Amino acid sequence: MDLALATHLSQSLSLPLSTIKDALGAYHHTSSAVEEPIAAYGVQASHILLEDKIDHHQILESISNRHHDSSELLGELFGISELSLKFLAESVFELNAKTLAKYKQESLELPKRISEIAVKLIHLYHAGIEIFSHAKSFNKWLNEPAVGLDFVAPAAYLNTSTGIDYINEELHRISLGYPI
Repeated sequence: MDLALATHLSQSLSLPLSTIKDALGAYHHTSSAVEEPIAAYGVQASHILLEDKIDHHQILESISNRHHDSSELLGELFGISELSLKFLAESVFELNAKTLAKYKQESLELPKRISEIAVKLIHLYHAGIEIFSHAKSFNKWLNEPAVGLDFVAPAAYLNTSTGIDYINEELHRISLGYPI
């Protein structure tokens, strides 16, 4: 604490020096800076910006360019996410597992809704792996209640575009040092 500042404020405000010192001491203890080390999350907040996470133009362009080759798109999703075909089919895309397997094997054109979710999931996994270091760790987080999502497991939101955006926002908060 700066004694000269405290003295100046004491004289200017006609308050006892001890009152000013107490107030300044309390102010220094209530800093708005996050005191929890961000290193625990494996990233530096400056590397993750919300604008980097949700680039809607890039996602829309990717959907229009890639929904024709379901084999490539689904292969990339399976590779990065390490999620099972059954989970993706039933819990995310709301399809029968056989139908999703057919899309993947025969390179059939995916419906746009499924293409959109697949592309957004790939972007989500890139962000999640950047924060959690591995898909396995990210998948573990996805299946546990999250403080910032009202104690709902993030995986519950994977089946909609808005839900994926919601998870992206939570990842952004984590990258800034908010609690998991």
